[in-house]
Amino acid sequence: MSQYFLPGVLSCVLLAIGVLGQTFVDDPPPDYFKRSSLDDCVQRFHYNTSQPFTSVHNGDPVAPGEYKAFASIGWTRSTGRVDYLCGGTLITLSYVLTAAHCSVDSENKRPDTVRLGDVDLSTNVGDQNAQQIPIKRFVRHPEYKAARAYHDIALIELERAAEPSDFVCRACLWTLPDIGYDRLTVMGFGTTEFGSDLSKMLLKADLMPLSKSDCQERFPPNRKISEGILDSQFCAADPTKDSCAGDSGGPLLVDLVDSGNIGATYKKVSFVAGVVSLGTGCNDGSLGIYTRVSSYLNWIESTTGATFNITECPRNVECRLHYPDVESKIVSQNVDPKFRVKLLQQEQSEDSVCSGTLIDYRHVITSAECGMLQPKFIDLQGNVVAITKVTIHNDFNAKTLENNLAILTLAQFLSREATDQASYLPACPWKKETLPQGEDIYVSGLEQFGYREDYLFINATLVNDNRCPKGSLCTENPQDIVPGICKLDQGGPVTNYVRSRFDKFVPSIYAVNSRGSGCSGKGNIFEATPLAAHYKWIESQILSHVVDTLNSQQTWNQQEFYENSTCLPPTGGLGRCVPDGRCRQLIIDNRHQLSNIKICKFDGQTSVVCCPNSYL
Repeated sequence: MSQYFLPGVLSCVLLAIGVLGQTFVDDPPPDYFKRSSLDDCVQRFHYNTSQPFTSVHNGDPVAPGEYKAFASIGWTRSTGRVDYLCGGTLITLSYVLTAAHCSVDSENKRPDTVRLGDVDLSTNVGDQNAQQIPIKRFVRHPEYKAARAYHDIALIELERAAEPSDFVCRACLWTLPDIGYDRLTVMGFGTTEFGSDLSKMLLKADLMPLSKSDCQERFPPNRKISEGILDSQFCAADPTKDSCAGDSGGPLLVDLVDSGNIGATYKKVSFVAGVVSLGTGCNDGSLGIYTRVSSYLNWIESTTGATFNITECPRNVECRLHYPDVESKIVSQNVDPKFRVKLLQQEQSEDSVCSGTLIDYRHVITSAECGMLQPKFIDLQGNVVAITKVTIHNDFNAKTLENNLAILTLAQFLSREATDQASYLPACPWKKETLPQGEDIYVSGLEQFGYREDYLFINATLVNDNRCPKGSLCTENPQDIVPGICKLDQGGPVTNYVRSRFDKFVPSIYAVNSRGSGCSGKGNIFEATPLAAHYKWIESQILSHVVDTLNSQQTWNQQEFYENSTCLPPTGGLGRCVPDGRCRQLIIDNRHQLSNIKICKFDGQTSVVCCPNSYL
């Protein structure tokens, strides 16, 4: 492989140090030389981030002020902690609509507080926009029985009226028997997977209503619905999305556009069509049962003393100004993510020769073509750091652009402070051969404004036909845009934020941009080099310091190796010392070539073997 060492820039002074804080530092983190695999990327860099995948199974985060009527219903504990176990909807400034089964928790205690205007309960960011109001009374529908899921609707009267704002205001009620729309929106703070804990960020998901016959077929009578699905209930589902435990009482909404008679601005207005009541469990293909709000209109109006009209509600003076304006959909954003870097030839330059992606404390991945330009510095949103080594993939073919990858080693390390505060976070290389099903793919591009270029994302579509060269990941832009205003970001990432088993949004880099011209147009394919096929090579470069350290310390004394310590397998790469039962496939694969199995130590009658990371 080709390597370029750049000793002349080791003394580079960071432009941002002392101004933006210690983003890059001279010393590695304490456990830097103990890292044995890139597989710990999520735990290492993203475990403490405040971006959990929460509430609605496979949902999207709700922006502050996007759904102003959502209410979190809470139980204050003796320690002062508030557990928000149900959702609801503000339908007048003094009443919240919810489910009757939210009247008590598992300890038979009643809720005592409602929180409005907060979309992330894990932080105090935006708390100045939230309103915390005590509950005056909880009114369940008179026909509700806890053993059944019928008439599962209730009203909460607040101790004082909510104050309309850009973050808090009431929703409208859908008063007609038939909903008449195919896209409904569910939201909540519940669990994201069956059996997982309640989470803290408000999520939404689009569902489709099901016919009564389909619902009854998929949800046969049981103890909760012994009479089957009634007209006062309806079902909604999506192959991969649903409401979950903890979303109970939350709204199922119909979002409609209204021009109104106050000004010419179109507004998005939410109508509550259903209340989350019951489901088959939040997994792929699950089904939700909702209480039909229109069936209880008379009871709601008599309890609240308010009247609800479909055409008049969107034009109420108290909330109309706070409804969101309707804007056209865009696919790009002029914001650098926390992992994208510019590659510079000169320290003080604003002109980048290429882009790259930070994937470790001191390593950036880019294309081999960009590496051949021998960049001297990287710029991470104003933090300029010297490059000390450029490693080109040893099988790079400049003619076909196969194996078009390079690793850049930096003179300094991303600080623990920067990662702990989530100021800057490396992206995690994608290891699997296939991409996540149903997820978006974002290709990095550059929007051109004269002499200035702004970073953007292209929401691209995967190309799997013969237009894509073997060994490449190919995408295309499904939208046509004006030629000449955008170009592919050479060396930049093909990426997305993917949910992890730790319930987080994790920036994952699937591939590195290799070939492409403009950002759209017939036949314009974006070619990229997928990282999964080169994962071992990437790992060997980033963790080369670990291999060097182990080689220098290598000894035949078996006592030097302990269970879970890092080791060097005879076949190359890195491994971990584990009991042979945890690495059984290695033993099976090498039963006729035992020299490929390294013994770390013996523990009684158990062998502790050096198991390659690929087997773990």
